[in-house]
Amino acid sequence: MTDKTKTPDATPGDDASGLIQKQLIDRRARNAAELDAISLAYDKHIFKAQGKRAGTQWLTDEFIRRVHLDMFGEIWEWAGKYRNSRGRQNSKPIYSGNESR
Repeated sequence: MTDKTKTPDATPGDDASGLIQKQLIDRRARNAAELDAISLAYDKHIFKAQGKRAGTQWLTDEFIRRVHLDMFGEIWEWAGKYRNSRGRQNSKPIYSGNESR
């Protein structure tokens, strides 16, 4: 049976390079910690963003990286940063800051 939830460029579940919280030794524990952090970041940023006036530019590169940092910054060293190499995961960089603007 194949895992249909895994995307081709996703970090493998057993790869802990860049992990800040070393006690999150298995994929299930990391997923739970990430889910909690994502929920908090959603509450912090998305509800705030829904109140922005139409026509204002709030979905910026800086905003996206800040949300990503809030989602994963307590867990991973790479949070809020662009992928700049293939790294251990053999995943290619997808976007640079200039492309998201």
